[in-house]
Amino acid sequence: MSWLMILGLAAIVFFNRYYFLEPSVKVKLPILMNKMLNYSAPCLLTAICIP
Repeated sequence: MSWLMILGLAAIVFFNRYYFLEPSVKVKLPILMNKMLNYSAPCLLTAICIP
């Protein structure tokens, strides 16, 4: 059961990274999603640096 879960999670992570980071795959996100993602980097850096 544990090996099956580990392999399943690895497959999900690999698929997500390949799908969104591969330049040949054209991902069309809605405009609202693009606007929200513009704030993700400053929020992430703040969450890492402040504590």
